[in-house]
Amino acid sequence: SSGINAEYGEGGTDSKPPGWLTPLILLFDVHEKMATMVKRRSNLPKVEHIWQYYEERHNRWVNYHTSSNATIEKAYLAGEQEVCFNSGRRHYMVLFNIMTQINEENGAPRPVMRIPKPGLLPSPSEPSTSGVSDSSAETEEQSSP
Repeated sequence: SSGINAEYGEGGTDSKPPGWLTPLILLFDVHEKMATMVKRRSNLPKVEHIWQYYEERHNRWVNYHTSSNATIEKAYLAGEQEVCFNSGRRHYMVLFNIMTQINEENGAPRPVMRIPKPGLLPSPSEPSTSGVSDSSAETEEQSSP
């Protein structure tokens, strides 16, 4: 009994908690935060994303080709810092921390962005347009980044 009282500072002048208590509380806090994050993510609607690069010459955002988009998205979701891919004969690198595509041959940078795939989440005021193809997106995918 006196050993327990001495350990927790009762009856003495030292009222510091045991050294193992703080790390244990922090572990429980991290566990709770992770559980909350996982629960929130599981409740989010599953949304596909597309990647686009900015084409300065035409002042517009252009969708990456389907295979390049898949490569970029896979690396992004895996937490990679960057990803390299080929488009035709050209070699590119996307740096996620600055959301920029670099042409590896000439160093030319272009901004990139990740957006939800259009048409997957209907807006509250418009009916869903799933099943309707957009021919302009197909045309844009054929141009190289």
